[in-house]
Amino acid sequence: MARRSPLLAIFLFSSCMLYVFVPCDAAIPHYKQKRSTQFQPKMPASMPEDKVLMSGSVSRTRDGDVMTSYSIEIRHEDGTTITYDPTTSVPPPPLLLPPPPPPVPQIPSPRLRRGKLAREFLLAHNKVRQQLNMPPLVWDRKLVRFARGWATHLATTDCSKPKHSNGPYGENAFWGSGHDWKPTDAVAAWANEYSFYNSSNNSCKLGNDCGHYTQIIWRTSQRMGCEQVNCPSGDTYITCNYDPPGNYVGETPFDIPH
Repeated sequence: MARRSPLLAIFLFSSCMLYVFVPCDAAIPHYKQKRSTQFQPKMPASMPEDKVLMSGSVSRTRDGDVMTSYSIEIRHEDGTTITYDPTTSVPPPPLLLPPPPPPVPQIPSPRLRRGKLAREFLLAHNKVRQQLNMPPLVWDRKLVRFARGWATHLATTDCSKPKHSNGPYGENAFWGSGHDWKPTDAVAAWANEYSFYNSSNNSCKLGNDCGHYTQIIWRTSQRMGCEQVNCPSGDTYITCNYDPPGNYVGETPFDIPH
């Protein structure tokens, strides 16, 4: 089967289906050996945004002379400390620290990824079925293992020539170029075949396929399982299996079992 476009190719195979500043706190010490009056000195006009400790005092000698002194201590985040007297020196430049490393991306485990895909496949299929009041499908591990085995086989052999497994279940398959496909993309491609299905005579429009859609809505199908794999060629392959299978000749998706 030739690709429809060299940039974007979607291949549908039926009928077998998918379901997936730290503030500046003034710290003033208590001097006990001299009679002193404590005060908070005026901050320099430009201070680095680090933790700043200020201390100051006014002392008087017995001769009546007044002595004032204070100092400013800057503690950087890396633990280094700089102390200076603002009456005799200018504030030191801020310490330039390297930017923090970027956060390490969290890679979901295979189990979490498969759980997410399962929910997407199942919800997308049951949304289509709900529109026709069909009973919902349930996720089945046995069908998942079957779908995974076949999808993995294709991914490790020749994903450029996908084909049906010819297994005992109903099966829908999807093949698209690139790795950006989601379960909802495949289900939407299948469900859009509804416009090719003529329910009055239970047939597809001439020259078009509607078997993927009819398998999705097939009333007697109860269980499903899907797998999605990335192929070495850069393509995405999705396969879904259904049990009991649908698309029996001479029957319609809406038949109620006797």
